[in-house]
Amino acid sequence: MLCRPIRYLQNTAVQWGTNFVHCTDYSPAMPLDSTQNTSDKVYQNQGNAPLLALIDSHFSNKNGRLLDIGCGAGDNARILSAAGWHITGITLSQHEHSIASRFCEQVYVQDLENGIPLELQSDKFDLVLMSHVLEHLRNPNNLLVQVRGMLTSEGRIAVALPNVAHYSQRLKLLRGEWSYTQHGLMDNTHLKFYTHSTSRDLLTQAGFRILKDQAVGGLPWYLSRKVIPASARKYADSAACGRWPNMFGHEMQFIAAAPAIEAAKFEPGAS
Repeated sequence: MLCRPIRYLQNTAVQWGTNFVHCTDYSPAMPLDSTQNTSDKVYQNQGNAPLLALIDSHFSNKNGRLLDIGCGAGDNARILSAAGWHITGITLSQHEHSIASRFCEQVYVQDLENGIPLELQSDKFDLVLMSHVLEHLRNPNNLLVQVRGMLTSEGRIAVALPNVAHYSQRLKLLRGEWSYTQHGLMDNTHLKFYTHSTSRDLLTQAGFRILKDQAVGGLPWYLSRKVIPASARKYADSAACGRWPNMFGHEMQFIAAAPAIEAAKFEPGAS
């Protein structure tokens, strides 16, 4: 396994509410190249600001240990390390490892289908971050069960998953379209697809207790956003995502906890 240190600062402005977060500068991770293999892609963006805001609201102590599973190029780690977190990252891409090593104290290159790296399995973390990673796995429950045993007594997981039931995808299905893309909801390396309810099921069936969930998205304003005040749009977006998360949330985000248990034994390929 490979490792290196470091830190960096990025400030991000975020507005967030009870069930909905509207962020002005976040977009889903986009690969820097167009190859189809997950191990070849480099996912990079400005960090998942709504999820980072959710994390910030649940932790008063920002000096704990954080495991960033699927850390990509370290965009979330860059912001979290600046806030004081001590971060260990895991990625499948050697190229991402080289970039993320600037923002993490350690970075491991590992195929998560084989579980957490052996060197980390006895470690304990205050927070385990899984932002847009579980949908890339054949058996995400295996990883979740293993992670559950790596949390401290007050540990939490933070999870972000794309929502396949978003209205944009529904419209495409009505037109008979189901086309994979290089990034976004239909990323050609996604192996699983989730809705709001099945995302919750994934976590609870792995033994987690959901403390907070929110839909990130909004109404299809199109040209009307030029005439409707931002405050009115924000209120309407929040209400819509809270009432109909499957329709208007393009992403589901969760903070969850687990009971104190022994670390689970990982069995590759088990269902």
